[in-house]
Amino acid sequence: GLWCFMCFVASLFFLLVLMMFFFSTKGPKRWFFPILAFLVGLSRIWVGVHSPVDIVVGALLGSLTAWCVYHFLPIFSNVPVRKHQLK
Repeated sequence: GLWCFMCFVASLFFLLVLMMFFFSTKGPKRWFFPILAFLVGLSRIWVGVHSPVDIVVGALLGSLTAWCVYHFLPIFSNVPVRKHQLK
């Protein structure tokens, strides 16, 4: 078919949303980002473009990438990045 394994949209969206989550200030507003990513993944299943497994694998890959960027960015850059830096 036209569709492939692992949803690139879910992967990219989880990457961007979790980076915003990691660098946002503490509080209930920051939980909006992961909920939004979950809804985007759910919408991909709803319209029949991907199966749930495709979404889960894409979300895991995007989440792992976001975690790696968050934790390894201070090591490979001159700019110190700390949790809750962006306001």
